[in-house]
Amino acid sequence: MPDSATVTDLRQIRLALENNARLTSVSGVALLLSGLLAFVAIGITSNLGAATPAARLKLEGATLEALALLWGATLIITVALNLAGMMLRARLDGQPLAARLGELLVCAMLAALFVGGVLTLGLLVHQRLDLIFSV
Repeated sequence: MPDSATVTDLRQIRLALENNARLTSVSGVALLLSGLLAFVAIGITSNLGAATPAARLKLEGATLEALALLWGATLIITVALNLAGMMLRARLDGQPLAARLGELLVCAMLAALFVGGVLTLGLLVHQRLDLIFSV
């Protein structure tokens, strides 16, 4: 028969595994809506004549700015949709928004997202959005 310390250790291990079983409270509906929004943005991009990489190299002026605004808005809306969906799902499930592993993953991604935002802003300020697709 295992001693009480071993049983306690096993309980703590099991509890830790159960608490971290879910990375996050991901909302399937929010992911679906984000995908649909991306398809709409792809359709608009195609209608603006920027469906192929070769066509994107020739973009300039108002079309390029419209595409940058379109995809920037798509990004902001999809992030907001997914965050709201995750918060709602977590509340309905009675779970924390993110387990410790999920929090670490988000923190690890923040640096790359920040650098991408700074590069995009720099290209926008210097009116070199034609390079955005190569970045």
